[in-house]
Amino acid sequence: MSSNDSSADEPIKIKCPRCKDETIYSTTNKFRPFCSERCKLIDLGAWATGKYAIPISSTLDSGAQVDVDSESEDGNPSSDDTSDDDFGPNHLQ
Repeated sequence: MSSNDSSADEPIKIKCPRCKDETIYSTTNKFRPFCSERCKLIDLGAWATGKYAIPISSTLDSGAQVDVDSESEDGNPSSDDTSDDDFGPNHLQ
């Protein structure tokens, strides 16, 4: 890098993931990677309402199938594992 190259001093400019306006990706931008609090909150609301979702796989690494929608008669997820270290919804009772 030459002494005339000031690219290290220039902030990184990115597009806001929400509105696509140019914004600065820096610690001085408290909403990063968004351009504003509004865009940040709109994105958070989209996650909260289920517009965005991280897909899950119903197959474990071992290849065993898992029924992610099954429930037992008491309304809790069913489980064949009844070990003492189970931290299910009833572990404090």
